[in-house]
Amino acid sequence: MSGEILTFRLGGLGDLLVALPGLSLIREAYSGRKITLVCREAYGLLLREAGIVDGVVSADAALISGLYRESCAGEAALRAWLGRFSSVWCWMSGRESGPELARSLIRLGVRTVHCIGPPPRRLSRPFYEYFFRETAAALNRPGLGAAKPEDFCRLALSGERGAHRPSTLARPAVIHPGSGGREKCWPLERFLEVVLRLAARGMGGFLVTGEAEERLEPALEQFHFPDGWTWMRRPPLIRLAGLLAGCRFYLGNDSGVSHLAAACGAPVVALFRRENEILWRPCGRTGVMSAVNVEEIGLDDAWPKILSVVDAHD
Repeated sequence: MSGEILTFRLGGLGDLLVALPGLSLIREAYSGRKITLVCREAYGLLLREAGIVDGVVSADAALISGLYRESCAGEAALRAWLGRFSSVWCWMSGRESGPELARSLIRLGVRTVHCIGPPPRRLSRPFYEYFFRETAAALNRPGLGAAKPEDFCRLALSGERGAHRPSTLARPAVIHPGSGGREKCWPLERFLEVVLRLAARGMGGFLVTGEAEERLEPALEQFHFPDGWTWMRRPPLIRLAGLLAGCRFYLGNDSGVSHLAAACGAPVVALFRRENEILWRPCGRTGVMSAVNVEEIGLDDAWPKILSVVDAHD
């Protein structure tokens, strides 16, 4: 069957990247087709750069909003646009209504709709593995039964992206002390102590913050960063991805940036609340430490794990 492929993954950066193994399967299965992804535009552009998809449409676009209404003024244009696609693939979590979206797409003339999820309530494996296995089953690819989702979770950015990596450090550490939820965050002072300890070992790096970490900025403005360390405020996502792809070590919370670090191939130590550890752990070279409350992970508990990862990637 010819025709373009339309894919949907809504939500944040972490939500998108746990579906990356499934999207990579679609890329492999439809290697000769144009694949369009509906998601948050800034996040989708990373997947376009990596060749996973060919086009990105913002989930906030007026055209897409028509999918969630019984009728709209632009329905004719929406039908015409959807007519380009021979099939639609959606990866859904508990926050979205897959059946409702599927019914809307079919009503508007899409021939084939595959909705993966939402996952069962008592899922006992990571979301990235669930989406990978369910996508393989929907593609009727039994040979993938023994495949590892980790082999499909990398963002291989094009070579010129190296130009976005700062040239002053050969292989820096990257530390990201934030997350979308404060309850997911290890105390800032422990991240800063890690900076000081790594600097004492002669290792430089970057402490990265984005919009979600604005509340941390007053404390960071008062911190004296040691030689070799730079505070990087709100870098463009493509620049951050380039930095992560070349870093020696990454430390962060349960966050979208931790998922990005893992997808870029960085050696990751991620700090999680125990209730989220299994489902939301990033794919790739990731060591997860967890406790009932993340602040219960002591610095002296985390430090040996950090050193083991740093020393393993000298």
